[in-house]
Amino acid sequence: MAPGGQGFAVGFPAVAPPRARFALRPLAGPLQSPLEFPSGIGQHLFPVWGFDAAGDAVVLDEEAKKVYWRSADGETSEPKTPEGHLLGRLPRLESVAPGGAALIGFNEPRTPVQLAFRTPGLAGTVDTENTVDLTNKGTLVGLQLQSDGGAVAVYWNEEGEPGTLMQVVRRAGETTFDAPTEIKAPGDPAKHELSFASDPSGWAMLSWSGSSIKEGTPNQALATVRAPGGTFPEASVLATGTSVSNVTPAVTSAGDGLAAWSDTGFGACILKEGVINGA
Repeated sequence: MAPGGQGFAVGFPAVAPPRARFALRPLAGPLQSPLEFPSGIGQHLFPVWGFDAAGDAVVLDEEAKKVYWRSADGETSEPKTPEGHLLGRLPRLESVAPGGAALIGFNEPRTPVQLAFRTPGLAGTVDTENTVDLTNKGTLVGLQLQSDGGAVAVYWNEEGEPGTLMQVVRRAGETTFDAPTEIKAPGDPAKHELSFASDPSGWAMLSWSGSSIKEGTPNQALATVRAPGGTFPEASVLATGTSVSNVTPAVTSAGDGLAAWSDTGFGACILKEGVINGA
């Protein structure tokens, strides 16, 4: 859903050709007729959308390895394959600032993690030469480009065993990122089902399920909150349960947030009961 309430419904038709299409749904209006993506986009996977304050979008297609721009009224740039240092890399995640600039993360699981910026608008381009290369072997978790130009990225550094959860921050007004730092947590260093949520103000929350003992069953819900321009501190244990999963965060521009998770394993072995908790 874009700012202002216009929705984008994306799906695959039940009839040929079997490629993704999308339809617009105006605020309080009916779903409109399906529209085609640009040629080569949406062949087998759903593209990734990121919107600025005007409702313009930067769109990624991981399979096609292309990036393009679409205005709120339907004007579209030519999808382009990033070259230079990013040639052959998959655009996986993005964050678009209210003014239209975008931070794009290139990564496949357990491969190099790279970041690149795209300038705003129809004529905007991805800076393929001044990339931020975070690790040769890792998995990108989340990105946020702030409205003031600051940014944060979270990723697994898997060059060693076990992997390390890392963050890298660019301060507002700066052109380079600080040195990466680890995001620490109590209990087992293993982290399951990492989930990242953020707001263009810079507030962000990172959550996951973990164990109180090494190599134990995930029995804890954990989260850490980052303020605008800052870093993620050591995570807090929100609660301890029996079998915790799907710890899902949300955060607002005021810094208010919610983490919700499920806890199963109660009752008889044949029929496990569960509860949904939040903090």
